[in-house]
Amino acid sequence: MVAVTILLLLASPTIFKNVVGFSETKGSESSEIKISGNLHPSNVMEVKIVAKKDDRPQILSKFLSSKNSPMAKDAKELVEIADKYSLDYRLLPSIAGVESSFGLAIPSGSFNPYGWNNGKYYFKNWVHASEEVAKGIRVRYIRNGPANPYVIGPSYAANPNWAYRVDRFMTSID
Repeated sequence: MVAVTILLLLASPTIFKNVVGFSETKGSESSEIKISGNLHPSNVMEVKIVAKKDDRPQILSKFLSSKNSPMAKDAKELVEIADKYSLDYRLLPSIAGVESSFGLAIPSGSFNPYGWNNGKYYFKNWVHASEEVAKGIRVRYIRNGPANPYVIGPSYAANPNWAYRVDRFMTSID
């Protein structure tokens, strides 16, 4: 978006001449970009980009801690895994909330808060579980496009209320 804006400004003499100062903000959950610029007498535009700190790991850690989840210490890694597989960072923790009360009710030593393989799959740790389940969701249920509980729910869980329950947890994380 930034490159397109700059190219349009440079390509259009009318727009370029009329821009004395401009400001554009593009925001998302994880970052915010502010662009501001001024024309110098030499017709060179100065562009300043400021990124907002990603506070999702802190938000997730605080939420999981409030649920006494053993996964809270791995919040940063959970966000990174979600980003790696283009998932909403709240999806996996919310699935864990529905399936195992955020990792509190799992088969001993399984590190399987997601009910993966009907709860019979054993992982090395919470991060390993999250990595494998995120990859599995992306490969098994949704190859492309947004992954939301209503899309994956009919295949992931037998309970018809599963998606609604996951969605409620997702909403409560922020």
